[in-house]
Amino acid sequence: MTPKLRRSLGLTLVELMVSLAIGAALMLAGATLFLNSRQSYVQDEQAAYVQEVGRYSLRFLSRELGLAGFMGGVQQPELIKVEQTLLNGAELAPSSSCYHLLLNVPEGLSHYNNVTEQGLETDGNGTATGRSLPPDCFSDSETLMQGSDVVVVRRVKDSPTVIQGGEQASVNASATYLSIVRYNELFALNTGAASNLADDETSVDTWSETDLWEYMPQLLYVRVRNPGQCASDTYETVELCRLRLNQSGSGLAPTQCLVEGVERINVVYGLDTDDDLFVDMFTEQPTPAELENAISARLTVLARSDQTDSRYIDDKSYELGSVTFTPSADENSCNDRIRRSMFGSTVLLRNMDAVGL
Repeated sequence: MTPKLRRSLGLTLVELMVSLAIGAALMLAGATLFLNSRQSYVQDEQAAYVQEVGRYSLRFLSRELGLAGFMGGVQQPELIKVEQTLLNGAELAPSSSCYHLLLNVPEGLSHYNNVTEQGLETDGNGTATGRSLPPDCFSDSETLMQGSDVVVVRRVKDSPTVIQGGEQASVNASATYLSIVRYNELFALNTGAASNLADDETSVDTWSETDLWEYMPQLLYVRVRNPGQCASDTYETVELCRLRLNQSGSGLAPTQCLVEGVERINVVYGLDTDDDLFVDMFTEQPTPAELENAISARLTVLARSDQTDSRYIDDKSYELGSVTFTPSADENSCNDRIRRSMFGSTVLLRNMDAVGL
């Protein structure tokens, strides 16, 4: 091999090595850019999910709280009689305590503060208050989110089913209705065929003066699936759920979960203690008597993403009333790998007792 050829071959090897080095650097830069873009996409996707969950749940809960106690124009819900009802000719007498909780019409709104996994109410320090949700509201396999509030909203549907005997929508023979007889101011809650007087010859005159509003109370709470689990294919899932009356028979309907990603809800009530229509004090643990004086509610929702992210650490703390939630200190080992955001709103309550009606 001649010196000239050797020198030519040597330059070619150097150039090749330089080219390989440049190519490797470009490939590394491209891979880094791809991974960063992927991470940014996942982050944006999770942030958008949290925003959607938070806004939807806040809007839904705010509307339900604002309508709590709406009974189709009846200004004094305590006058409404819960009648012995009929369904397909048979008497209804459900023994469920949860069923009767939803039928407690005089209390338009009930509140259970910082519940345990079994539905026991606690104060801000985790001490039991002695109040609890009826155990038959939930199945044995169902777990509530510890530290979240539970509310029971009792109201009728937004629009009447019957106005002065004229059906605006079909009457469901298995549903529960509030009947308002205008001429003698009789108010009754009936389930099933007993609420429909259209075919009762002795009640034709009464029916022509009767309005029917479908009664639709809801028990709203946060449920946990796979509690405390954190693995590649299984991890804890949280959902905003509700329990309602059954429209195909007596008792309760199956649990319906509305949205996944609501981790906790907290409600602080503004009380008017001197009847001047201004808030005098706030409480997050109201008694039923204090709720009669509530004119506003400050609602907070903690929403989270539906996926864990191994490259993310949530080192923040979240204040929900008197409770502080720190994901990194939680027993669930993957709770600090989830993105979260808090959403809040103040709601004016439709409370007839508080406004003096």
